[in-house]
Amino acid sequence: MEIKENPKDFIVEEITPDGTVLEVGKNWEFSDGNGNQLVCVLEKVNWDTNRAIKAISKRLHVSRKRIGFAGTKDKRAWTTQRISIWGINTEDVEGVKLKALRVCPLQYGDRVNIGDLWGNRFTIRVIHISRDEMKRFDLPREFRVPNFFGIQRFGEKRPVTHLVGKAIVLGDLELAVKTYLTWVGPGEKEETKDARRRLSESWDWKSALGYFPDHLSFERTLLSYLSMHPRDYANALRKLPKNLVKMFVHGYQSFLFNRYLDERMVKIGLDPVRGDIIVNGIPTGPLYGYNLELATGEPGEIESEIIRSEGVGLGDFRISQLPEASSKGARRPIFTLVRDYEILESGEDWLKIRFKLEKGSYATTVLDWIGGVKHNLPDSL
Repeated sequence: MEIKENPKDFIVEEITPDGTVLEVGKNWEFSDGNGNQLVCVLEKVNWDTNRAIKAISKRLHVSRKRIGFAGTKDKRAWTTQRISIWGINTEDVEGVKLKALRVCPLQYGDRVNIGDLWGNRFTIRVIHISRDEMKRFDLPREFRVPNFFGIQRFGEKRPVTHLVGKAIVLGDLELAVKTYLTWVGPGEKEETKDARRRLSESWDWKSALGYFPDHLSFERTLLSYLSMHPRDYANALRKLPKNLVKMFVHGYQSFLFNRYLDERMVKIGLDPVRGDIIVNGIPTGPLYGYNLELATGEPGEIESEIIRSEGVGLGDFRISQLPEASSKGARRPIFTLVRDYEILESGEDWLKIRFKLEKGSYATTVLDWIGGVKHNLPDSL
């Protein structure tokens, strides 16, 4: 069973808070609205969200801080999402010409911030399915699955996000920077792998600028700063997009949550038990942080043991050297509801499915569950 053979086989359409699905390929009509932000639909194929925002800001000659968005989307996919841009007009946006990316003005309004969405609608072509696997997809319109974070939370080609996050939480910013620059992912090109290995042998920031590939723009940002300020790791990280630095810590929190859910399913299952912290009628697991309330009873024992085994305390998520990356923690539902599930088309060894998920849940997790995969932990750490 395979997905994403072609990016357009994995469609992610953002659903706005009022329930509107931002359909791919649609010609959007502009209405004036009120506000100082130009709200647009960003449609892209095989673009990482952070790199797309950086490219758009460069074309518009504005700071990327002026561009807001509700959340990141899968890279190897055909996606839509709302963005907002402060201080520009519709004619400016018409000048943004980038391959496999378009920006469509909607109206003037308020800034689009992280979390300003209901969820996403997924349309996925699954290929190379056996007859037995095909039967697994015969499912009702609604069903629930364990709410694991998907592998893209950690990096599909290079699952390194949580490793960098753990180093930041432990206050070792040098390790965080060096890990981000030199940890080699199995899905990377040989040129990229060679560059990372070469740097790990010399730690010569300035010379690394000469051989690190241009497409590694965030790595080159770090190298450029470190070539002038060799040991200022905190401010080197501050040269990266703020949401990316936060994503490192969120990646580590996600890794720990997946560990919790994996162990919980083995020991006590998903149904509510004594000691659970219930939110909106659903038992929750920990996104560890300095202000997190741990569960009690058997769920609490699992939560406490996981963080003890990591050598990390809740207070470590208050990061003195990089306060903007600190996290209070939160509770996350341990299962998610799959809505409006349907099979759109099918063939001899393939099918196309569609369903909706609320924000924070992953289509790859749903597919793993359908395929019988018990968890979604990266191999590293």
